[in-house]
Amino acid sequence: HTYYAIPFAAGSIVASLVAGMGPALLFAAVHAIGAGMLMGQSFPFVLFALVGSLAGVFGLPKLRSRSVLLAMGGIVAAANVVSISMMTFLSGEQPGWELGADMLGGLAGGWFVAMVVGIFLPVFEHFFHVTTDIRLLELSNQNLPLLRNLALEAPGTYQHSLMLGHLAESAAEAIGADTLLARVSGYYHDIG
Repeated sequence: HTYYAIPFAAGSIVASLVAGMGPALLFAAVHAIGAGMLMGQSFPFVLFALVGSLAGVFGLPKLRSRSVLLAMGGIVAAANVVSISMMTFLSGEQPGWELGADMLGGLAGGWFVAMVVGIFLPVFEHFFHVTTDIRLLELSNQNLPLLRNLALEAPGTYQHSLMLGHLAESAAEAIGADTLLARVSGYYHDIG
């Protein structure tokens, strides 16, 4: 069954990154029901799609690098394998080659989720005007032309911006706010 390799969880993960947890959970539920209907009104497939989506949404840590997407793909792949094996166990079928093929499809589906999210996340960031943590990481790169130009033309202001970014990051950590957003905002606060 190669349909286990379809990256069903990608939509809910992108929704959680762009819109937040509430819309992501709603998207996961509706998408799982739709996937089950497309697969011949299969309730086990609804559970499969829902488990993978929830694993991706809840297993997604704070994005501090693009490699987190690979870890999230591994979490979804593991959830896919667990749900496939539980569905096989609960159905009373004897495990065989078909179970192995299904599990291989589930593993591939998890990695496809990571690829799809990595490809489509910048598109959704652009269209919805949302800045995710990955984009903030890209903006924190000191070799960007704008920050490099600031360092060459106004080195005092550049050093002040770096210090302010680090101070804002420490303050945000102390009160439980978004540390990455505070740091990057400090870098760019004097650009105008």
